[in-house]
Amino acid sequence: MSEKKRVINATAFLFIASALTSVVSFVKESVFANFFGVSYEVDAYTISLQIPVILFAAVSVAIQSVVIPIYSDVYYNQGKEQANSFSSNFIGFLFLATGLFTITTIAFADYIIYLFAPGFDDAAHVLSVKLIRIALPIVVFTSLIDVSRGILNIHKSFV
Repeated sequence: MSEKKRVINATAFLFIASALTSVVSFVKESVFANFFGVSYEVDAYTISLQIPVILFAAVSVAIQSVVIPIYSDVYYNQGKEQANSFSSNFIGFLFLATGLFTITTIAFADYIIYLFAPGFDDAAHVLSVKLIRIALPIVVFTSLIDVSRGILNIHKSFV
């Protein structure tokens, strides 16, 4: 299969996957709204999932725009062995950094909820703190997925 055909197929697959993700997300939100309506539980759930995304968005962008080009440069100019060493070191560092970030954020979850949702009543606040402590480890896995996705893209493995 030609390189152009592979890129077109990968693009089509990613487009379809993105469209399906949007449809499933819409259905999820519709079902969620149908069963729970507007309540403090929904507010707590929403804020506890959005805070990790907001706090870690800059790191995710940095991984995609800085680290991946460095890996690519090392891979093409210094060889596979050096690139693997670089990626192993970086993934280890990233795991430690995101782990420390997660632990610190879990420790200060009470204050973070006050910062992002100052108008919550006591019940919504307590539930938000519990939920964000459950949701925060997503940051570690998301960052590792970002690095893996970038490395796979460099190796032209888009699926």
